[in-house]
Amino acid sequence: MNELMRRRRPLMVTADAGVPITSLTPGVAVYATESGTIVPFIYLGLNSSDNACIMRAFCLTNQIQFNTAAAKPEYSGSNLDNWLRNTIRTKYTRLQKFMTKSAITYGTYDNSHVESVVTIERDIYVPSFYEVTGSGIEGGANYLPVLKTYKNTTNNNTARNANNTSYWLRSEFSSSSYSNRVNIVEASGNCTRNQSFQPSNSVSPKARPIISLLATTPIFEVDGKAVVGGV
Repeated sequence: MNELMRRRRPLMVTADAGVPITSLTPGVAVYATESGTIVPFIYLGLNSSDNACIMRAFCLTNQIQFNTAAAKPEYSGSNLDNWLRNTIRTKYTRLQKFMTKSAITYGTYDNSHVESVVTIERDIYVPSFYEVTGSGIEGGANYLPVLKTYKNTTNNNTARNANNTSYWLRSEFSSSSYSNRVNIVEASGNCTRNQSFQPSNSVSPKARPIISLLATTPIFEVDGKAVVGGV
């Protein structure tokens, strides 16, 4: 057996396509090729769109502003949203043919601090406040319970907040005391509702993307790792 065949050997033989990602148990570690490097993800399971979701085990290294000073803290069309869709998505060349949009929700507020829920479709995005806490009016139509378990950035799914950083959620926050704020997961693993959406880059949280994939996406064994789509 040559080296290429050994590296592409499927975990289970299902024709030539590897094992489907849905055969895995939610919460297990998987890997994906990102800019030519295999990096760890967590398999979250199927969402309400019947798409398979994986979440990066660590935050991306870049600090990123949620939005610019002249904008609002709404996720759709934000600096963060556009950066994920137009820049980060291109790093996953092996996954792009399997990526598919899912309906996701996020909370936003009007000038009277009245919250409403917006539904959009994305194939790469950051978690919502509801998804990591199980509470809030954003609702559970697309809720993946395992995501709450792994909201802390992890190392092999065990070390609490291994890379010690905060990351953005897609949910806005507003109250009589605070406006133009966004929810984040802090370095401690706690969630907060009052992060400015336009902090300086030196203090900006990072991004921990979720990728939405077809349920038929194959997993291959590559040097002992379960790699989504192979290498």
